[in-house]
Order: sequence, then C-alpha cells, then structure tokens
Amino acid sequence: MQLIKKIGATVLGLTMAGVSVIAPAMAANTTASYDLKNYPVPFVDDGNTNFLIVVGQEAQPSDIVGAVNVAVRLGAERVETKSVNTGGGQSISEGVDLSLPGDLIYLKDSFSKDTLTKTDMPTTLADGTFTDDNGVNYDYTQSVVLGTTAKFDYVKYNSDKDPELIVDLSNTSSTYPLYTLKVTFSKVVNMSDTASKAQTLDLFGTTYTVSSDTTSDTLVLFGSSNSVTLNEGETKTVTVGSNTYDVSVIGFDTNSDKVVLKVGTDTKSIAEGTSKKVGGLEIYAQTVTSWDNGNHGLVVLQLGSQKLTFQDNQAVQTGDDNTDIDGTQASISTSVDSLSTLQIKVYKPNSDDDFINEGTAFEDPVFGAFKISLAGVNP
Repeated sequence: MQLIKKIGATVLGLTMAGVSVIAPAMAANTTASYDLKNYPVPFVDDGNTNFLIVVGQEAQPSDIVGAVNVAVRLGAERVETKSVNTGGGQSISEGVDLSLPGDLIYLKDSFSKDTLTKTDMPTTLADGTFTDDNGVNYDYTQSVVLGTTAKFDYVKYNSDKDPELIVDLSNTSSTYPLYTLKVTFSKVVNMSDTASKAQTLDLFGTTYTVSSDTTSDTLVLFGSSNSVTLNEGETKTVTVGSNTYDVSVIGFDTNSDKVVLKVGTDTKSIAEGTSKKVGGLEIYAQTVTSWDNGNHGLVVLQLGSQKLTFQDNQAVQTGDDNTDIDGTQASISTSVDSLSTLQIKVYKPNSDDDFINEGTAFEDPVFGAFKISLAGVNP
C-alpha cells in the first residue's frame, strides 16, 4: 500500500501583479530561451532550489502575499526521488495500491479504494465454480470490501521513539470493520445437502472441502495444500511445514466408512468427512473407500488441514476445539442450506499495537491470503 503525504500548498499560478520569479542563470543571460515545459526545473531541480523572487519597490500588499505564495509553492517541489526498502521481510505477489490516481491518500484519510476484485488480485480473488455431486454448477465471485475507519496519521505511539507514519486501526470494530471478505454465488446452493458435502471450492487462494459436519446453520470447511491418496497397508512420508511424518493406513471399517491411520506411534480411526489429530498431525479424511470386507481400500487425506466453522453473526472458529478467531464476524445469507452470500468482517480486536507502521503488516486472520501493509511514502 502506498501512503501519499500532502506537503505543499495548493497549486498557484506563477504570474502575479508586481512579482517576478527568475532563475539566477536566466538573470545572468537574458538571451537564453526558457519555458515551463519541465517545471519545476529550472527553479527546483532534484531537491535543489535555484530561483529568486523579486518584489518591486512600490509593490502592493497583495504583491507581497503573492510572493509568499509562490515561494511556498516552489518550496513544496523541493523533493528527491529515492528507492526505499519496505522492510518486514514481506513477500508480495499481488500488491495493490489502495489509493486512486484521482483520489490520493492524505493524512487523516482512509483508503481511497472501496472494493478489491479479481482485477486487483487475479489469483486470490479469482472467480470460481462449486460443483456438487450431482454435477450442478454454482458460479461465485470473491471480493474484499474496504472499511472507512482506518486512518493514516503521524503520531508518537511509543515514548521511546520519534513520531511515525501509521495506519491507525483503533476505531475498527464488527460494526465498522477494517475490511469485509465477500463470496457471492450466482444462485443459491444448499451446502448442508449430501451432494455438497466432500466437494471442494477455492476461497481466497486455498482449496476447501465441505465437511460432513455442515448443518443448516453451520458451515464447516477443511482447507489444505497437501493431499495424499493411500491404499490399505501403504505408508507415505510427508512434509507439512517444517515437520516430516510417516502416515500409514492400517485398515478400514466398512460399516462406518472409517479408516484406521498410524502416524509415528499414534493410531486413530477417522470417519469420512471428519478430522482428527494423529501423531501431532491434523488429518481430514476427505474420501474413504473400501471393499472385500475392509481388507482392501483407499483413502484421500488432507494433511495439516485447517478447519473453519462459520455461523451467522458469530466469530469464525478454527480447529477441532472451535477456537474463536478474535476480530472476525461471519454473516450468512440466507442460511447454509440456501446460501447466496458469505461475508466475514475483519477488524483489530484489541488495543495492543492497533496500528500498522512501516515494516509491519496486518495479516488476514481467517484465510491468511493477504496482508495490509504500509509499504512507503510518496511525497
């Protein structure tokens, strides 16, 4: 994100009664030819001023005021262009400037942009299609609706530090969020129907599977970037994050569509469409298929899976223990079994470090798909 700081007076004309603006080089050589096509050169060039303002002996007070205005205006041009390191070790693949060419961001302003779409972030906010088990397609769009309460300011937040430029998040709340994540379907879809469960959809850069735990008022999704298929008796070594695990299929329970898994020394049974932590690894059993009285079969597993639970007007929850993600609130229209829109409001939940300065960022707490950062200043 780019912050634009207002540092000069409004644009004023350079020709006023009784006032002359002249570059010294021009004064020394009156035969030279100059124009204003390269303004502010020759008066100001790469941060260096090179001009005189002459006021006549019989100048009127308005001429003096005009001279001051011209000096202020040229002084505002005294800037240098430098490349800056934004710091923070951030890796940005789809950076979006939240100002607009005709609506720059000044001190005390909020974001100029109202909404981010696939035009701004083609991968993270790409259009998608959810297909149920009956082959029915449901197209959807994704967007980020920006709030209006986050303000750019120049303040002293730390008594041991100088004042600094920040994005102030202290006034954000569930009523006035920092932003709202929005998923809009072209037609209503019943996510609690058996035809929808175990089917996938891409949300904000990650593939999620509709859990069998989904009901008419609760939408449960499992997301993972690491999926494996294992046969009965097979073992695979997988890496999730910085850890390595040996995952083995011990057997199947044909009566309840369960698979018995072993990770390290830990063994547990997981039903299709549910998840458990086995040997320290979160595993979601996406598909469990067996035959020959459970002596043979295969299973599709999502490893290191992230469980997200959405209920209307409630905080988004994560994990098997359904821990609230502070600073979030879900909104479901009209219901899970007649879903047209899923919205998630996101805001700073407490007063601890409720700002963004250069080198820091606010990472989306639900999907982790993007960050809002103060990348620098363009005077």
